[in-house]
Amino acid sequence: MNDILKKGRSFDYVKRVFASFAEIYNYDYVLDSSFLESDKIFFEGFKKDNHYYHYQTQNENSMLSLADMISMAVRIVEAFGVHHYEVIFSSKLEDAKSLFYYLDCLDISYNENLSDDSDWLFAIFVLDESGKKHRLLWGDVTSNFCFFEGFYEDVILHCDDTLKFEDKVLDIVVMWDTDSELEYALYLVQELRLNGFKTEMIHEKDLDVVRKKYATKYVIPIHEEDILNDEVCLMDLYTEEENKVKEMDLIQHLDINF
Repeated sequence: MNDILKKGRSFDYVKRVFASFAEIYNYDYVLDSSFLESDKIFFEGFKKDNHYYHYQTQNENSMLSLADMISMAVRIVEAFGVHHYEVIFSSKLEDAKSLFYYLDCLDISYNENLSDDSDWLFAIFVLDESGKKHRLLWGDVTSNFCFFEGFYEDVILHCDDTLKFEDKVLDIVVMWDTDSELEYALYLVQELRLNGFKTEMIHEKDLDVVRKKYATKYVIPIHEEDILNDEVCLMDLYTEEENKVKEMDLIQHLDINF
């Protein structure tokens, strides 16, 4: 996998992790895809105002909202496979007692010693094998909301070994050989894709080649006689069991079997 593709897939995975937790925690979020040019801040998340978590400065509810957001940030870090980390607060924290109480209720570990760093209210540091700390995410509060942010490159640098890249899995690979088969293959692939099936086509009818190149459940080898009979040969790639299906019934057949 070349560097550009790996970087793109890494960002896509990071984005999906953040988006999934933002949905679970009912947060709005912003993801900055301009990292490809400048590696800018890639995430800011903040809690929506609502009747329970409405943020108000210097009262108990603000600490509740902050604790809720910190728990989300911690779960995201853990989702990246990081288990050696430390949550640290700065001396700007005005109601540490209330916040620490809520974090204890949420079973979030933290360092009670306040830092002199004033660039953030809290930060999550990753610990490397030597015990050195590297800041991964950090956050603060404003009069309207609490937020946390980080840099894409920091996540990749410190979590690269644990980021998950899912292999592409297709539903169907359509195989063709002759020009007339190609014409029909183009039509069939388009129909399958428009009906929601992940489909690819290949100028090859060797099943071993297809197995090496694609992860797929089914293949459709195009045959001249099948085209004439308005039929499609649907083959299980692993058992090599074939099933002849009328072209007009193919989508319904696949919907049932998938």
